[in-house]
Amino acid sequence: MVLSPIYGVETISGEIRTRRWGREEVMSSRVGNYSKPRVLKTQSRPGGTSSEVLSPSAKIFYMFKRETKLAQNTFLYLKNYLSKDDRVLDIGTGNGLVANLIREHIGAQVKGIDVININHTEHKTLIFNGKDIPFENNYFSVSICCFVLHHAYNQIELLKDMKRVTRSTIIILEDTPQTFLDKILGFIHKFPSTLRYHSSRVNFKTDDEWKGFFRDNGLILKKVLKIEKRDPTYPISRRMYVLEK
Repeated sequence: MVLSPIYGVETISGEIRTRRWGREEVMSSRVGNYSKPRVLKTQSRPGGTSSEVLSPSAKIFYMFKRETKLAQNTFLYLKNYLSKDDRVLDIGTGNGLVANLIREHIGAQVKGIDVININHTEHKTLIFNGKDIPFENNYFSVSICCFVLHHAYNQIELLKDMKRVTRSTIIILEDTPQTFLDKILGFIHKFPSTLRYHSSRVNFKTDDEWKGFFRDNGLILKKVLKIEKRDPTYPISRRMYVLEK
């Protein structure tokens, strides 16, 4: 058993075990191309304690540990709405880790698309223009869009094309600023987004505004789930919307 020094995630025989909502969740400790860290040696600290010296590959692993944790948390919300028979479109796939978890733990086919390629996995990202999805009508049974729609320059056009290529269910996870602090954090969010995703666009909506937006574009709201706030660095309110055509 290895205890992660960053997140306290227990890894046993290549599995990641996290406790969430009062139950234990088990996942592979290999997400994308980053496997468990390898210890080179143990060195003594003052006072008789010891610390582990990590290999260079392990240091890279911990650089991406936060992204891995975020992907795992997102997957836990999605997994009950997906099956192995689904063909899933991941819009704004980003690092590709959520898509990978769906492949590994659900067994569904997943295609990831994005406006840039920052994929950390062996699966290729299909680059598109941010509004015109290059697939035929009803090609996918489910489309997911995880914390991406607020970055879209053409929200209406993108949502309409999601509808076009999706046969039944669209799942959208979004930030839903409610408090004054949420609004400040939302404004600050565009600066790291510009550096990392090449997008300074942050068009957030409140929970009621997102619901109205989906309704005005012909989608039926089946369920809304409140999502735990991400972490202390970005404690903004969040929701998951399960929609049908």
